[in-house]
Amino acid sequence: MSGLREEAARWFLRLQARPDDDSLRTRFEAWLLADPRHAHEYRQFDSLWHGLDRPDTLQQLARAAEIRRQQRRQLLKGSAASVLLGVAGWRLWAWRDAQPQWQTTLASRRAPLRQTLPDGSVLTLNAASRASVRYLAAMRHVQLDAGRALFDVQRDSERPFVVSTPLGQVTVLGTRFAVQLDGQQLHVAVASGRVKVGRHAGDSLAVLQAGDYLTLGPDGAQRTAAPAVDPFLWAQGTLAFHNATLQQVAATLTPYHHQTIRVEASPQLRLTAVVQLRDLSTFLQRLPQVLPVSLVDTPTATVLRQRR
Repeated sequence: MSGLREEAARWFLRLQARPDDDSLRTRFEAWLLADPRHAHEYRQFDSLWHGLDRPDTLQQLARAAEIRRQQRRQLLKGSAASVLLGVAGWRLWAWRDAQPQWQTTLASRRAPLRQTLPDGSVLTLNAASRASVRYLAAMRHVQLDAGRALFDVQRDSERPFVVSTPLGQVTVLGTRFAVQLDGQQLHVAVASGRVKVGRHAGDSLAVLQAGDYLTLGPDGAQRTAAPAVDPFLWAQGTLAFHNATLQQVAATLTPYHHQTIRVEASPQLRLTAVVQLRDLSTFLQRLPQVLPVSLVDTPTATVLRQRR
């Protein structure tokens, strides 16, 4: 069986198993557009698959065989049997290939969550983050739906590691990297190795190496200077701020706090600090000693209110 035909079979079985998966449909459409041969092979497989399920298919074969000589008829029977057996085996092989060998769903609340994966790779979710992991025969796949994640990936040339998000997709080429969903922007930071970033499967907007930082938004991908603070510190229970507004600080700290942190102060107030997550409450209590704000606890929020 050709490589393209195998790919068509895989896509067909995946779509049959998950017809409502919009992310899967998007990646499938990208695969179709990547090469005209993809659509041709997929149509061939789709027609053959459904043709075998029609009750008149074998009747048509029988009628055609009757008008030929006995030898030709026997040959056709043997050929038809071979085709049927081949497609049945194809179905079984493609179905097995599309089944997850291992899967899990992870959700973190107020602290990072660390998960070692079957191949020794490690996924660390930040607070208020959510992801699902599926290990297939030909792919290791993570769907990051919210928040931020850090990946330490074991290299496996036979089974790529792919991270999909609502905003774009990252294909790992053997590396340590972080991915963050922030509104309509996807941020990717690489500590070692290389990753490929695109909107979907088959797309390649950029290849990032160690030290690179990229922001992918509605207007496209933009390489930017690395942040002034280490984008990987949070996985060690530490947050760092460099000349950040109080609004930025509050948005970053809220996932780790028991309730929303709200700011009622000028955006001109800025802060440079290192926060240990285990001491978050102490940090908030001491903040009025550093900035002209008061700390007010309400039933629904912790408010940082500027002093007049």
